[in-house]
Amino acid sequence: MEILFTSELNKQYSKALEKLLFFNPRQKDYILNITHSINLFGQPEICSVDDNIKLTLNGLHDAQTLFALNSENKVLIGVMIYSLVDDENMVLLHIGVTNKYSSKGIHSDQFLVPLFIQRLRHIAKVIKGVKMITIMYGHSRLTQISV
Repeated sequence: MEILFTSELNKQYSKALEKLLFFNPRQKDYILNITHSINLFGQPEICSVDDNIKLTLNGLHDAQTLFALNSENKVLIGVMIYSLVDDENMVLLHIGVTNKYSSKGIHSDQFLVPLFIQRLRHIAKVIKGVKMITIMYGHSRLTQISV
């Protein structure tokens, strides 16, 4: 099975995105990290733009979103919000995957979270000057990786 990554998502996915980001059963495992990210950068909000939806943060004007879809049935399976916070630092602000694609799910062998991080490293590498990615979701601490 292949995973499709896209920065655009049709508004037909609004409910699935809301469930994935705001009602994810694994949120409780990362509540301190989620709260910290919201306090620093703002609350994610789903906005409609023409026939598409995007995620914005009320405390950050240039947040970017990457969505993951199951290539077979086009079901939304993951989302990542990130931003360039200064010339050298990109921050992974929020990430959510469905239970099936989590580290304990039936599709854990797809390694969706590591794939998201790999994609983010690729994005960071093509932006001149970016040296570090900070991941807001880590167990009890922030994680930083070099680009």
